[in-house]
Amino acid sequence: MFLKQKISLFILIFIVGCATHKPAVLGFLSSYELMKESPIAEGLFFYKDPSINIQKYKKVIVEPVLIFEEKPKLNKYEIDRLSTYFQDELKIAFSRGYVVSDSFFSKDVLYIRSVIKVWPSEPILNIHWSTTLPGIGIGGASMEMELVDGQTDKTILEFMKSEKGDRFKKIDGLSKWTHTKKVLKDWASEIKSIFDGFQGK
Repeated sequence: MFLKQKISLFILIFIVGCATHKPAVLGFLSSYELMKESPIAEGLFFYKDPSINIQKYKKVIVEPVLIFEEKPKLNKYEIDRLSTYFQDELKIAFSRGYVVSDSFFSKDVLYIRSVIKVWPSEPILNIHWSTTLPGIGIGGASMEMELVDGQTDKTILEFMKSEKGDRFKKIDGLSKWTHTKKVLKDWASEIKSIFDGFQGK
């Protein structure tokens, strides 16, 4: 009887830990009620202005990424490192098929503006499967992003997502920010893929 209860509790914890993490609202966007989940990226929600033809945009400028903190806990080095990391990953992703620049373009350019909320892994909680599998101590992030027209400042696309790192890659949880950085890298690729879809690629 005790063994059955123990197994049932483990299954419950595992299911809860595996559940899709609903996006946290950071207050950066304006169209939360219009968001819908992407059919190609689980847990990634987006909104596209239906009046805009995205195919005319072939140039992007990736602005510095903002770090959202309700109660400041990160030091300046961590903030700068994570902000630059996500900005660079977005540049790398969009450089495959588009012109990426740090300088101003006056026409048909999109500015990519992002804010992320991050939480670190807790290495001591990622040593044993009993805490790793349910997601205790797993690092991750929440993100909100808008792509706006460089001339009009009109919002063309919006994205939001929250996600934890991969609990099955135990080694990732033994460092403070590996989970978070892998999540950010995956998001850059997912957002670029959705943008490609609107471009007809």
